[in-house]
Amino acid sequence: MKRSAQTTAATEPPPIVLKKPDAALAGDWQGTLEIDTVKLRVRFSIQDAGTQMKGMMTSLDQGNAKVELSRVGDRQGAVHLAMDAMAAYFEGRWNEAKDELKGEWHQLDKSWPLVLKRVPQDAK
Repeated sequence: MKRSAQTTAATEPPPIVLKKPDAALAGDWQGTLEIDTVKLRVRFSIQDAGTQMKGMMTSLDQGNAKVELSRVGDRQGAVHLAMDAMAAYFEGRWNEAKDELKGEWHQLDKSWPLVLKRVPQDAK
């Protein structure tokens, strides 16, 4: 049974902002979101902004549409990338050995699996 965004927000602690020790996450992460028969490539560009992390999500198959990340955080050991402007977020676990983030894309009351792999910053 899937929990609604309201239920999730009420029962789980809010994500904490990632600090300097998590700067190893800085870089570009890309994956393909599969929603029914539609496949959309998304890229998260995460930067070390001094005392915290910040970033941008780009939808590569939607004219390179960009959405600023409202939060780059950690929720109970999972990387949490929030896009409040889209009522969406990605949450996943970082596998350092594979250099990938494996988790789910959440938007409104639905979720889909998503694996993000680190890519060179100049990759298209």
